[in-house]
Amino acid sequence: MSNFEQRYMEWLDGRPGEKPAGASREPGEDPAAVEAAEWDRLRGLLRGAMQPAAMPHGEFLNHQVLAAIAREQPAAGAGRGAWRPLRRLVFAGAMLIFAAAVLGVFTLAEERAHAGGERFISQVIEARSADPKLGAYAFTAPGGKGTVLWIQDAGYIPANEKIK
Repeated sequence: MSNFEQRYMEWLDGRPGEKPAGASREPGEDPAAVEAAEWDRLRGLLRGAMQPAAMPHGEFLNHQVLAAIAREQPAAGAGRGAWRPLRRLVFAGAMLIFAAAVLGVFTLAEERAHAGGERFISQVIEARSADPKLGAYAFTAPGGKGTVLWIQDAGYIPANEKIK
């Protein structure tokens, strides 16, 4: 086993920087400084022993990574892109107004088609009383099948009273 492998195994076991048996530390040494020096030495050994593998097409991979980063960053004309949501809202509002107008035209056209006298149950016709205290209303059914005379505020109607 090489010296590096031995130090690496010690590091994995959680015993980095242990001195060989029989070696003692000097009384003035700071334990934290000694441990930091040991870690620096071990870090240097690991960097020397573990080199990254050579990539056969490194430039292509680098180009692909840079292109992905460029796609994720905002474009130079980002000020124009800020108006996009507003344009969408204006377009959506215009389309809703257009749809409401089209539906309104169809609905009103249907209402006009049914506006004849046949749609109503009855029709109010003119009725007058000679006495201004009385309110007279007459309703006639479609086709002249019957008429209803409604008189308000009449406690008693004399027989000779004429309603026109």
